[in-house]
Parts: sequence; structure tokens; C-alpha cells
Amino acid sequence: MRHTSYCLLFALLSLLSFSGHAQTTWNGSIDSDWFNAGNWSSGVPAAGNDAIIPMGFITEINLTGDTDFLFKVDNSGMIFVKLNGHFLTFHDDVLIQNTGLISVENTGTGALVNLADWTNNGAVVVTPCAQFLAQNNSTVTGTGTFANHGIVYKIGSATVVITDGNGIVLTDLNQSPTPDAKCVPTLLVPLDANDQAVLSPSDVDDGSAAPYCAIQDYALSKTNFDCSDVGDNQVMLTVTDKLGNTGSCMTTVTIQDTVPPVITCPASLDIDLNPGECDRVVEFDFLISASDNCGSPALAQTDATGLSSGDAFPIGTTWLMFEASDGTNTDQCTFSVNINEFVPATSGLACHQQINISLGPDCEETLTPAHILSGEYGCFDDFVVTIDETGTNHIDDTFLGQLVTVRVKSLETGNTCWGLGLVEEKLPPQINNCDSVSIVCMQNPAPTIEGGDTPTPNFYDCSGIQLAYYVDEMTSGGCGETYQMMINRIWTFVDNHDNVSSCEQLITIERASLQNQSPQCPPDYSIECSLNSTPDFSPEVTGYPVFSFGGQDVPIKTNQASVCGLTASYSDEVLPKCGAAYRIIRTWLVADWCLPMDGMTNPWTCKQIIDLTDTTPPVVLTPGDLSISPDSDCKAFPILPPAQVSDCSDVTVVTLTPVGPIAGNGGPVPVPGLGIGTHEIIYKATDPCGNFTLDTILVTVEDDLEPYMICIQNTVVGLSNDGVAYSFPESFDNGSYDNCGPIDLVVRRMDAGCFADTSFQDFVRFCCDDIGQTVMVVVRGYDWFGHYSECMVEVQVQDKINPVIQCPPNLTIDCEQDFNDFDLTGEVVNNPNDQTPIDGIAFDNCDMADISFTTTEDINCGQGTVVRTWTATDMGGVEVSCNQIITIVNSSPYDGSGIIWPSDTSMVNCNALTNPAITGEPVVPAGNACSNIVVGHEDEVLQIVQGACLKVLRTWTVIDWCQYDPNVPNSPGRWSWTQTIKVIDDEPPVFESCDDLTFCNFKADCGPLGLDLSVNVTDACTGDDSIDLTWEVDENDDGSVDATGDGQHQGGLYAVGTHRITYHASDG
Repeated sequence: MRHTSYCLLFALLSLLSFSGHAQTTWNGSIDSDWFNAGNWSSGVPAAGNDAIIPMGFITEINLTGDTDFLFKVDNSGMIFVKLNGHFLTFHDDVLIQNTGLISVENTGTGALVNLADWTNNGAVVVTPCAQFLAQNNSTVTGTGTFANHGIVYKIGSATVVITDGNGIVLTDLNQSPTPDAKCVPTLLVPLDANDQAVLSPSDVDDGSAAPYCAIQDYALSKTNFDCSDVGDNQVMLTVTDKLGNTGSCMTTVTIQDTVPPVITCPASLDIDLNPGECDRVVEFDFLISASDNCGSPALAQTDATGLSSGDAFPIGTTWLMFEASDGTNTDQCTFSVNINEFVPATSGLACHQQINISLGPDCEETLTPAHILSGEYGCFDDFVVTIDETGTNHIDDTFLGQLVTVRVKSLETGNTCWGLGLVEEKLPPQINNCDSVSIVCMQNPAPTIEGGDTPTPNFYDCSGIQLAYYVDEMTSGGCGETYQMMINRIWTFVDNHDNVSSCEQLITIERASLQNQSPQCPPDYSIECSLNSTPDFSPEVTGYPVFSFGGQDVPIKTNQASVCGLTASYSDEVLPKCGAAYRIIRTWLVADWCLPMDGMTNPWTCKQIIDLTDTTPPVVLTPGDLSISPDSDCKAFPILPPAQVSDCSDVTVVTLTPVGPIAGNGGPVPVPGLGIGTHEIIYKATDPCGNFTLDTILVTVEDDLEPYMICIQNTVVGLSNDGVAYSFPESFDNGSYDNCGPIDLVVRRMDAGCFADTSFQDFVRFCCDDIGQTVMVVVRGYDWFGHYSECMVEVQVQDKINPVIQCPPNLTIDCEQDFNDFDLTGEVVNNPNDQTPIDGIAFDNCDMADISFTTTEDINCGQGTVVRTWTATDMGGVEVSCNQIITIVNSSPYDGSGIIWPSDTSMVNCNALTNPAITGEPVVPAGNACSNIVVGHEDEVLQIVQGACLKVLRTWTVIDWCQYDPNVPNSPGRWSWTQTIKVIDDEPPVFESCDDLTFCNFKADCGPLGLDLSVNVTDACTGDDSIDLTWEVDENDDGSVDATGDGQHQGGLYAVGTHRITYHASDG
């Protein structure tokens, strides 16, 4: 077993006992296992059985599963908690007292979860990778140390006082610690001789760390590299701590290929030209190859010749350079292409005497040395050909049939020769697109140049076509044939030089048959109705049935039955719809005269739907906008003019007004009529198909009467706290109205007092200057149309706002202080500049207020309250008051110190005087103004006292009646002292009489008599009833004591004879 060593200093403390629970104490008599009952005095701790670990003892909590501690722990020793990936939970009713060491270790994802309150006066150590979870409201406090080398979660209001350590603290259970992954930014890695590279985490790691826990694993996203990875690669390093938390970083790993490719070029190429050649097309790309350790390198020609394989190379030597590249490394090779010109035997020239110059298809020709020279020569580019008649080597059909002179000159030697050339055009017209075609019987077999459907061959000749014609050979097919007719069309084209071309075009006219194919019904047709227009529903507009031939749709028209053997006809059924709309159901019938009429497939039928629709709303042209005046009730009842409405169907018009619809196109507006303002009048035209149009005009009803103004003739306005009043025109209005609606009111003063503007505004202003004055105000009312009228008001301005007073603050003073001193108690001022912190203030909205005060005292023993009533009075005599309460207290009440009490004393002689003038009185210091001190005493006289005839216990009492309340137990203000006064007695008691007594027995039998033998005894200092009296009886006086007793002897029975009784008296 391995433990982390810590140096700890412990103070010797007594174990804390938890009241209310049983306790078990660790003794470790067997091993260090917490869960071994033999290590505890009263078994393993559990709920209700609290744990105590004494100083000097070590125990291990080695978890094998999640565990809850429901008991209290008092640790003065060492507790090593090994979580092993599990959870140890201290619940919220647990109290942890620690003066020793608690160490938390972990190897997994578990945690020590604290819901309890810890008092840590020792040491708590959270080791790396361990987790201490402090839940909400839990605490770990104290004077000890808390070393966090792992992870501490502080949730909510949890309190953990951490003193040292390099661990981390998190506040959210959803948070996880993240290792700090650090990578080198870039890494250059070359491939080895086997084109491989292997990367390890240590190559990339740049000091990754997890201070709270050791990093357990390093992993790379890619470790093995080959040729396919040459270049930059993004590699991720992932570090994992022992808790499974991960962090990552990226490194750019550049893989290098250091092995260059190998390129192979051919040996130099030597090529001999033929006579007249000036260059030669050379192919050599198949002779160049390259290889590389990392695949196929890129080949590029790097010379500046501009010539590549397949180009024509000129005479001479051309050096070519090629490069192979694998993206990093390169290899080059070069070779030459040697073009050798033909060398003739002589430098002389020989020309043909006469040549034929045949013009090409474009009726032009360009002559070269090969046309005129006779024999073998070098490169023809070294010769110049010239036609005397054109001055160039070019000729066209303008010289047809003519002999021209052709000359050739060597540019190297200057030698020349010449010959004649006969210009000819021997090419016949060119013909294309004379292929066989198929058409259907409904198509026109005439060629397209005549408006038919059969293609016309393309023909061309540079001299022009003087004649083009064709001859048809026709063969008809019967019902048993697949064709309707075969036409062999022979075309002939003659150019302007009488050259002739011809071709044969086979035209097959295919039969239309219903045997294997059905026609397509023409699509449904729809057209919108139009006003004053009749629709055309003929098949030329709505469509015919069509047959599909060779990808073409050919209509079967009603007039083609004699050509195709098909008859097309139709019949219409007309169904009315809404308004002018209707539907035509057109039934088509197509019959094939070469097939039996079975009534099913022959004739073929279909139905085509043709609709005349009405979806267009009516066209509405409304009259112009209207402006009218209302009647006396501010209502208008205009007669609305009709709108112009057009539609292909009949139309219904409704006129919509704000006060109700009009069933018609315009007309009188219904009750209650239109009010003042602009109103929308909507004309709604609807046709029988539900289409409708809305159009709007505006009808404006305008009022031209002024409002009728009624004002309050006289009114009162009260000023506000700031001495100002603002009144709105509504305050002066007394029912003003307008015949057509509400009015807007404005107001103005007729004078410019109180800095007022005499223009009309939304309010008028009054101030203190107006008090007691009559202010004239004008109220103006506007209607909606800007018409206005006015009325006037007399305004009396009053100040109804009371003055405001704020008393000096309540305060408490000592009874020795003068409550009439305003420097001490403060006063009310009416100028803020004069106000001190202990002063009150009074003010009024219009002027400074007068200030006065009265005082009411409630004082006893110099203490109590003074109520000072401050009053502020404004100019109008309005008063407001407030109370200042001054509390007078005795801040230094008399405490009895300084009293000199009389001392104890003794006196001889029972008749000695014990009055205070002789025995002494207390000396009491004088009190303050808040005191009322009296002195008194009470005596308790003890008659029986050892060593004295009496003792006086004199209790002196000093009372401050300003403090003392006899009805309150232990009330302050009362002090007592007991003085002891002893009177010493040196005289014995005195029997007043002790004479012999004789009694006569008159009983018949002379039996015993009951006798009263009491005596009188006195003492100078002791009362008679306090004298201690005893007696002895000697019956018959024979010298023996027969009876004894205390007090007076009365009622004893005595026989006839002489008896002796002896009394003893003592004053104590």
C-alpha cells in the first residue's frame, strides 16, 4: 500500500462528542479498512452510529461502489478516501469535524459529494484526478488547510475555503475539466526509402498537461503516411486524462517526398524531307516516359520552341526539353529533331510547257511551285509563283477558258522558268440530302421548294445552277400494302458551265391505318367571351385529330379521305353555362376504309370539350367624385349617378354606401344619410358567372356653419404648489357645440400677465400676481372645417394651497441640557440658505410663510418629552403645523457609587441609645437634576444573641425615585446596606419573688393536688417572655430530683408533704 506523505502539525484536542447519537471509535485493531467492523469499537459507522477517528490513527475508505454517509464524523487522525471511480456522498444532516487529515484519491470518474457542513481545522487534500463535489448550501470552513490538486465543484451557494493546490474549481455540474492540449504548430516529415513515414504523439506534443489530473493517453488522428499524403496534412492530437476528459490541438504535418522522378527522352530524331517539302509532322510523345516512387509524375514541355508532338517541324535542328515533376522534385531530359531538306542534283529550274488549272468548288485556285515546276527540288517555300495576268499566284473563274502565263523563281539562286496554264472548271454541281424519305398520306409529296412536305436536296456550284428539275416515277399501293404510294424522284442539276449532276430520291408515302394505331384527339379548347365578338370554333382553330408518323403529328382533316383512306367528321352538342358562357361537346369520328367497320376500333371516336368561358369581371366606369352640403341635421341624401357598365353577359349593379346598399346602379342614399366628411361609395357590378368589379367614388359632405360657443361667465382658478396654474379651454366651456360634430377648443388671456402669450393656445397660465384679480379669458372653438367662434370668461385666481412646513428632526438630549436652546434643538426657518442640518423649513407657493411655535412639556425628574408645535402661516392666513418631539433622558443616572455606609458598632448597657445620630447614618453624594434621592432605614431587633443582650440589624436604603419603580422586580435606583448594632448585657435576670408556699388539701381522701408553682422573673435587657427558665422538683424534699422541665411549672400533682422546686433563669 502506498500513501502520499504530508507533514502535519496537530494540536492536542479532546474528542468532540455528538449528543443524541451512538458513537463508534476507530482502533484499527485488524487493518486499515474502514468497512471492517473489527476496526471499530461499536461496529462500522452507520446512520445513528457516528464515527470517531482519534489522533495518530490511519484508516482507508476504499470504495467498491457508490456509498452514502448518513452519520457524523469526528476526525483527529488520517482518512484516506480511495474513490476508485465511485461516489462517496456526505448527506446534508452530516457534520464533519476535522482536525486531522482527509485525503481524497481517485482513478476513475467518481467524486466525493458533499451535502454537509465541514468544520476543517486540520487538512483536507484532494489529490490529482480526485473530484470534490460541494453541493448547494454545503460548507467546508475552519482554520485548517484545503489543498486542491484535483477538481472541486462549488455548486450554488456552497462554501469551500481552498488554501492551496494547482487543481481547478468548477461551478456547474455540466462542466468537465479539459486537458490543455499543446501541439507544435508545424512539423516537417520526410518519407523514408520505402516511401513511408510514421508519426508518434511525442513528435507532435508540445507540453500538453492536465494539472488537476495526469494525462493517461495521447492519440493522433493519423500516424501512417505515404506518397498519397505528400504536402500539408492536418493532424489532431487528442490527450485524455485519467477521468476520460479530452482536449485536442492541431498540427500542420508536411510530408516530404525527397526522391526525384526519372524521365526518359528518345535519342535525337533525324528526318529527311521529300522533294518540295518544307517541314514534316513529327510524332514523338509516345517516346517520352517518366516514373516516380510516388506514382505517375506530371510531364511538361519546358522549352520555348512552341512545337510539340504532332506539329510540323521546320527544316533545321529543334531542341526540345521535357520535365517530370512529382510536386516536389523534378527531372529533365532533352533531345533534338533534325529536319533535313531535300538537296536536288542541280540548281537549275524546268517548268511545264502548259498545265491545266482546274478551279476548286469555290471557283478559285492558288498555284504552288508543284503546279508548274518539272523535276525534283528542295523546299518549295524557297520559290515564288506569279501569274502574269493577276500579278499573284491566285486565279478565279473570270479567266475560265483562257491561257495565262505562270512564272516561278528560286529565292536562293534567282533562277526562273515559265509556262502556260489553261483555266478550267470541271466540277459538276454538288448535291447533298438526296436521301430516301417517308411521309404520311396526309402530307404533300411535292418538294419543299414548291411548298410541299418532301425535303429538297441541297445543291451548290460556284458558277451557279442554270437548271434544276425532277421526274417522278409513282407506284400506288392497295389496302394490302404498307404504303399508300412510292415515288422515285430523279433530280437533275446543270451548272452554268454545263456540268451536270443528278440523284434519285425515294419517297414513301405511308398509309394511315387504324389497325395498330389510334389518332390523338385534339386537345380541349377554351376561349374567353368578348363583348361584341363571335368566337370561331371551326376545327382550323380548335384542332383536328392527329396521327403520329415518324415522330411527327399529322392532322387528319375532313377533306383528306380520298388520299389516305380515312374519313374524318364531327358533330357538336351545345350545353349552356352561366351568362354568355356555354360548352360544346364535339364528337370526332375517323373511319379507315381499308379495315372492316367493327364499330369499336373502326371508326375511331373521341370527344373534344370546347368552352366559351366568362371569367372576366365587368368593366365599370364610375362617375366623378361629388361634393355636397348637409341638411339642417348635418346629413346629406344625394342621388348618386349611375356608372357605365359593360360585359359579355348581363350585369347586376349594387351601390354600396356607408349607411346601407342601394339595389341598383346609383340612386338616392338611404336613411340616415351621409354625415360630414368624405365617404366611399362603391359600385359593385356582378355578372351571372359570379365575376364582379368594385369601383369607388368619393362623396364629400362639407359643413359651412360656425360653432356655437357657450362659456362659464365666471370661474375660480386655484394655484398649484409652484404658484402657477394652467387651465385648459374645457375648464371654461359650458356646452359649446357644432351642428356637425365635436369642436376643438383653444384659449388665451386678454392681457400678458404672468409672462403669458396672448395668442390662442391649448391652455392659459395664471400665477401669484393674479391673486385677487379678475383675468379675462377668450375661448375659441373650431369645427372640422376650420370655422370658429368665441366667448369670454372672467377668472378669479385664488391660492388654495396651504403652506408647507417641515419640523426640525426629533431629538434626544440630556436632562442637564437646555431644551430652549435652538442651537441645540433646531428651529424652523423659511429660507433654505439659513437652514442647518438640525433646522426645519417652511415655505409657501406664493411667498415666505410666518413662523411661530408653542411648547408642551411632560417632564418628571428632569426627564420626559417636550412637544414643540411649529406653525407656518401664509399670506391668506392659512396655517399648517408640525410637531417636534424633544426627548429628555438621564444619560448618566446615579448608580449608587460614592455612598459611605455607617460601620457596625457595639454598646454596653441595655439602656444605651441606638438611634442613627449615635450609631451613624449613610453619607450620600448629591444627585443631578434628574435625581430624587431619599435615605431611610428599617431595624430588626434580635433579643437572643450570643454574647449580647440584643442585636439590631439596621438596613439602610438609598432610593433614587427617578429610577426606582417598586412595581418592577429588580428595578434600578435602589441600594441597601445592613448595619449591625450589638448591645452587650452584663446583668443576670432577677426573680421578683421566690418565697415558700403552703397549700391546704381539702380533699376527702387527701389525694394529690394540682399546684401552680410559677414565679416572676425579669431582666434589664431581655423581655420576660425571652428569659430562658428551667426547673427541678425534689418531691418530699429528700435530696433527689424527681422531675425537671422548662418554663413555668404549673399543674403538677403533689401529695401531702413538703416538696422542693428549684428555678434557674438565664437571659441568654
